[in-house]
Amino acid sequence: MDRPRQTLDFPAYRGVCPQNSTRDNGKAGGAWLDAGVVTHTVFRKNKTNSASVWWNGVTEGVLHLGGNARAENCLFDDNSQYVAVTLVSVEGTAVLRNCSIVNTGLSSTNEGCSVWSALKIASGATVQNVVIAGVTNTIDGAACPPTGSGVANFLNGAFDGDATGLPEGTVTGTAAEFFKDYANGDYTPKTGGPLVGKGANYEGMASVDLAGNRRLVGSKVDIGCYEASSAAFIIIVR
Repeated sequence: MDRPRQTLDFPAYRGVCPQNSTRDNGKAGGAWLDAGVVTHTVFRKNKTNSASVWWNGVTEGVLHLGGNARAENCLFDDNSQYVAVTLVSVEGTAVLRNCSIVNTGLSSTNEGCSVWSALKIASGATVQNVVIAGVTNTIDGAACPPTGSGVANFLNGAFDGDATGLPEGTVTGTAAEFFKDYANGDYTPKTGGPLVGKGANYEGMASVDLAGNRRLVGSKVDIGCYEASSAAFIIIVR
């Protein structure tokens, strides 16, 4: 996926979307799905720098999920949005699960994250086991929460800012508390940290996380695209 502004309209995709500069090709977002699945994919260093990134009044910088599309076990990392766009949008009856949205700056005209957000959720969409951390407005550093008519559908999620308006039970904390080594780009949940075991299991859940490790360690899945490493278990036979 080395072309800017990908349109993903096939049943399933796995891979990496690195260092793309978005352009207007009649679709919103760096990637667009109205059906099918994108899974175990890294969206990294995508830059939205065109004011014409829109379609039917919809503006997304990295990913638009519409219809019955689904994205799971994906990482959105180090993306830069220089114009009026939301990072990820989940519309229609689309589904976003077990994903991590991290380390991104939104437009400096978006004071207090009052206009554009890390994640926009429609009322009919499903968003579950998703962590948002280190996604801030570049003018004041405010943490950008999910927005939209379906904010109540941000279930079993985690956010590193003010959780006012988010569903009860949303996990809060800092990026440093959430991840093993956030400062150096290791977004594995910190062992014993607030993301571990706080997700919700669901039918059809992948057997492995983004790194290819076992997706379920313990009774409940971890929040985000990675599962925390299980503690070593050593048996000594004498």
